[in-house]
Amino acid sequence: MRIAFVTVEFVADGTFHGGLANYVYRIAKSLQAHGHSIAIFISSNRNLSSQFDGIEIYEVNTHIGSSVKAFNIITRDRLSTLSRLFWQSYMLNRMVKKCHKSGPFSIIQYTNLLGVGMLRPSSIPSVVRLSSYFDLMHKHGDYKTATKNFIRQMSQAEKIGIRRANAVFGPSAGIARYVEKDLHKQIAVIPSPFEEEKISTSEEIYLSKLKGKQYLLFVGRICRLKGVFTIAEIIHPLLSKYKDLYFVFCGRDDPAGSEQSVMSHVLHNAGEFRHRVMHLGTLPHHYLYPIISHAETIILPSHIDNMPNACIEAMMLRKIVIGTKGTGGFDELIADSENGFFCLPQDSQSLLSTIENVMALSPAQKDSIGESAYQSVQRLRPETVTKQHLKFYKSVLLTNGESER
Repeated sequence: MRIAFVTVEFVADGTFHGGLANYVYRIAKSLQAHGHSIAIFISSNRNLSSQFDGIEIYEVNTHIGSSVKAFNIITRDRLSTLSRLFWQSYMLNRMVKKCHKSGPFSIIQYTNLLGVGMLRPSSIPSVVRLSSYFDLMHKHGDYKTATKNFIRQMSQAEKIGIRRANAVFGPSAGIARYVEKDLHKQIAVIPSPFEEEKISTSEEIYLSKLKGKQYLLFVGRICRLKGVFTIAEIIHPLLSKYKDLYFVFCGRDDPAGSEQSVMSHVLHNAGEFRHRVMHLGTLPHHYLYPIISHAETIILPSHIDNMPNACIEAMMLRKIVIGTKGTGGFDELIADSENGFFCLPQDSQSLLSTIENVMALSPAQKDSIGESAYQSVQRLRPETVTKQHLKFYKSVLLTNGESER
């Protein structure tokens, strides 16, 4: 098959190291290894076709054109978010159709994000993969300071893109069932592929910043949705109790409001212990993996999460993860006290007591739980998960009377 992926993030960009970017890369490489041809279309600020690790990449300039600008002036920007997203979808899908003429696609896979599938070509079967769900993310604290008009238009664009697809799937049963109920559309559950990456890691940042330090680690977007405000509530008593402990954050810092970033809020709450709070920014995997490997525990107290890559990566590296109970993908990854630990979402005392329980474990107990974590994520290896993706694609093609090209 020739398969197109339409996304807003990909690792080739150099600035994306998050869940969606890494998922697209991993599934593309795995499908390629199974003999399929892959082309990736990504929203960009330039038009460029290239190759990345043997994969066709098409960067598409989706900056709004003069017609959209004129429309926004006429409508006094009341629909500016929706018009921008429609334009982005139009430009991406125009490039897909152009490439389809020279090398026909069997199927297109869209991300749900930003409704990139809204204007998808109806002549080509398509699926949408749920990386998240806007309404659910907003409900749990994301886009806290955004206007109602912006929220409405973002939600509308995403739902149009999902409804227009021939089929939809996601990695988390929890979020899949929520979207099924909300949109009355069947959602399949297919986990994301993951394995120990064969990359040349570098301990440069670990050695220069963290060697000899005992530290807890948060990895991800530093924002309310990921539970960083809950960490901020416990940062002072935690560092007060454990005199040699550091708390390290790896990820992009989001604004908390008009005056300060989320990281500034954490540092403020740490008070006199702020020198033991470290923010290392967004790191590519070859720097990040050694930092995960040497961490005491990985702290991921999200309000809601799909199938968090940070959790899977840590478990693959035999680390103990503290995740939140009843918030999506963590429930499908963690068995409490067996291969990781649960705390309650948005409950600072629950998080603090869970950290204390983990800190009290013996080295042998930590090693045993870490090994259980490693074993439990073996089911996500590409040879298993990619077959599920292919079976899903083929069922969509069969339903739509298409053959595998």
